[in-house]
Amino acid sequence: MASTFKEKEFFYYCPICAEDDLQTYGEMYWHLPHQLPGVLVCTKHQISLSKSLATFRPTNQHHYVAATRETCPQLAPVISFCRKTMGHLLEIAKEAERLVPARLHLRSGSNPSDVLAPSSEKRTG
Repeated sequence: MASTFKEKEFFYYCPICAEDDLQTYGEMYWHLPHQLPGVLVCTKHQISLSKSLATFRPTNQHHYVAATRETCPQLAPVISFCRKTMGHLLEIAKEAERLVPARLHLRSGSNPSDVLAPSSEKRTG
């Protein structure tokens, strides 16, 4: 059966996650769950995601666009959903996140731009 979810045209971000990333790591990064087809809300902050200015599939396949204040403007329009719709969208987002293999985790205390470590190397605390 074909999916009814289309690939996103732009990268999406949660404004609160972006600010948290800046405070914690000194830089913003693209959160994988926010890029999944059908995901329109942040499960952590329970708000709608904002569309960035960075295209998801740039014309040059080797071109990387970082998540920055320029690509993720603070004035991006935020979509409000009614409580019932938000509940449904949160369930969709949670299910999508569960489908992503959890084999990779950031090394404790590392920056998102550092190499990801397999979960067997994940340190706690």
